Amino acid sequence: NLIMDTFGAIALGTEAPSLTVFDNPPFLQKASLVGKMVQKNILVQSGYQLFVLCLILFNGATMFQKEDGSFIEQGNACLKFQDEADKTSVCEQWDYTHYTILFNVFVFFQIFNEVNARSVHGNDWKATLKGFQKNFYFPAVLTVTVGIQFALVQFFGGLLKVTPLSM
Repeated sequence: NLIMDTFGAIALGTEAPSLTVFDNPPFLQKASLVGKMVQKNILVQSGYQLFVLCLILFNGATMFQKEDGSFIEQGNACLKFQDEADKTSVCEQWDYTHYTILFNVFVFFQIFNEVNARSVHGNDWKATLKGFQKNFYFPAVLTVTVGIQFALVQFFGGLLKVTPLSM
């Protein structure tokens, strides 16, 4: 929630209002809060994200390889048992690579959504980047979000049950 809600609110809340809003006619009192274009964007983006995340969740083990060329394990895999002869003994070292990749993809989808949410009018992708360089806070929040994500995965793996990923 910290990444998706707080940083997103800060990033979007610091955007200066655009004078082009005055070019639009006033909305009716009973008009929907979420317009048809926004509804379409939400449905398409959520469908795409759900598809990709399910693809990685169910087929990720065959899609990604480790540095040595071997494929990653499906889900969480035990790398070292207390008693190597007894594979039912307590696991001392886990490999969370599969779920770490899934976690990273999910977070970067949310970062993409933050950028996309800058403009909800029209079908012009360039509008999402308009004025990007004028607002110091928005790129700073994106940079901090990516930095925190990197630090959490690379240095706090034991705390979050993630495996550091190779570059």
